[in-house]
Amino acid sequence: AANRDLTGKIMGGYNFVGANANYADDHGHGTKVASVIASNMDDGFGIAGIAPKSTLLAVKVADLNGAVTYANMINGIDYAVTQGAKVVNMSLGGRAASTALQLAVDNATQKGVTIIAAAGNEGLTSLSYPAAYLNVIGVGAVDIYGDKMTYSNSGTGLTVMAGAGALCETMTG
Repeated sequence: AANRDLTGKIMGGYNFVGANANYADDHGHGTKVASVIASNMDDGFGIAGIAPKSTLLAVKVADLNGAVTYANMINGIDYAVTQGAKVVNMSLGGRAASTALQLAVDNATQKGVTIIAAAGNEGLTSLSYPAAYLNVIGVGAVDIYGDKMTYSNSGTGLTVMAGAGALCETMTG
């Protein structure tokens, strides 16, 4: 999904689902999250992102339905690191620990890359992976009153709760 608020922000990318350069977001969630992060400010349109001077590397690891494999997550992290990313935001995750995913996260953080990942949306008291790893910033969701959203995972490894999820779901691309 395209978003006018991200004009001039995307500096290339790759599609690990289709193994090609067409990294267009056909699911929409990634674009919404990217908008909260990097939307232009003072352009008379949409919102101002929390880091409006940032640029984005579009790395598609989830399919049209939002399904993602650990192999694609790992490839996406590795690709972002080799492309010089400073921050990798992963608004996704899986339920099981993975040695290979942990190694990709460790490699990235050892190179100075910050990894931020969603805690998960199953309402559990454990986090999704990679958010559950200690060297990842795990992010849960709160409502407009600062109360934990019932669907948000919580527990060991949770670093911060944020309200951006509600904003993401109300934005249009």
